[in-house]
Amino acid sequence: MTFNIKDGGTGREQVILEVFRIIQPELILLQEVTDPSLVREWAASLNMEFVVAKGHSFRHVAIMSYFPIVSWTSHTPLQYFSRDYLAATIEYAPAHSLRVFGIHLIAQPFVAYEWLRLLEIRSILRHAAQDSDLPCLLGGDFNAVSPIDRPIIKNMPLRIKMMMILQANRFPHAVIATTQYAQFFDCFRLLHTEPGFTLPPPAPSIRFDYLFANSHLKPSLQRCFVVREPQAVEYASDHYPLVADFAL
Repeated sequence: MTFNIKDGGTGREQVILEVFRIIQPELILLQEVTDPSLVREWAASLNMEFVVAKGHSFRHVAIMSYFPIVSWTSHTPLQYFSRDYLAATIEYAPAHSLRVFGIHLIAQPFVAYEWLRLLEIRSILRHAAQDSDLPCLLGGDFNAVSPIDRPIIKNMPLRIKMMMILQANRFPHAVIATTQYAQFFDCFRLLHTEPGFTLPPPAPSIRFDYLFANSHLKPSLQRCFVVREPQAVEYASDHYPLVADFAL
């Protein structure tokens, strides 16, 4: 599961935990963590291990795993601009490992921010290429739009509409296209043609949340879906969680 919990999940801690308990993911990628102790509490409650990214930013990414986290590192692609991303090795079976990258790229759909996101994702992809012989998962809030997605601009806040007017109502697609060019596959789009929008509840109009699998992991993909139940997800965050199941 990847889940942007919005501003640390403040005031919604038990609602978010309810979502975890019902969906029962074995691996959770979190964005907008502001209090590592909350992740520690969730992990203890769910009998999971956890790591939280370092970095200068107020909001962080984190990974919670039912399986052992045998190693992890935290990286800043753009000093003073980027949140750290996490690179972790998960031992999902004896002598079998999965590389996982927890990601939260710079926000805003304006083309200038896409240029910064492109620098971020290139740094992440270079790091991921060092372990190209292992199954690898990239997941998180990319704040980016797929080339084949058609977000519903009329439902977006006024400030976003103004940005879109300045760029002829076109979303930049370089980040997702670059990720796919590096042979990472959009898990949701591999299985579905419907929009798969992830924010905001209850009437989402855009997809920023992705799980990408490399060629070693892709054949194991069983299903991928936006979590719309239980009802708690309607007010747990301003994003719906995204889940992918793999038969490893």
